[in-house]
Amino acid sequence: MEARILQEFCGVINGITIYDRYIYYSVQYLLEKIEEKFGFVYNEKFILYLSENIETISMKYDSFDFAEMENDFSECIQKANSFNEIQFKYCGLDWKLEDFNKNIKDGKFFTIRR
Repeated sequence: MEARILQEFCGVINGITIYDRYIYYSVQYLLEKIEEKFGFVYNEKFILYLSENIETISMKYDSFDFAEMENDFSECIQKANSFNEIQFKYCGLDWKLEDFNKNIKDGKFFTIRR
């Protein structure tokens, strides 16, 4: 017998493909939080970088908890006065998020949708 799973999960958010179910749902949740507070102000590059950063920090901990990360990131969104002021933090891995946070601050992910 030859048995194989070719693809267990594949989701797409605004054209960005995400192959991990947990990362997909975390990205979707966080984008909803951003949209609730600031509107639809991010570009596709932000979605890609957000998913990649979540993947990176999820691999750094043996006991990584997506719910805890979502809570921490959600608090960062709520504390910000504008999209470009969001500075994500998570369990001492802030240095892993430095480039991502700098790009947010520099406006590289900001867009105005009508």
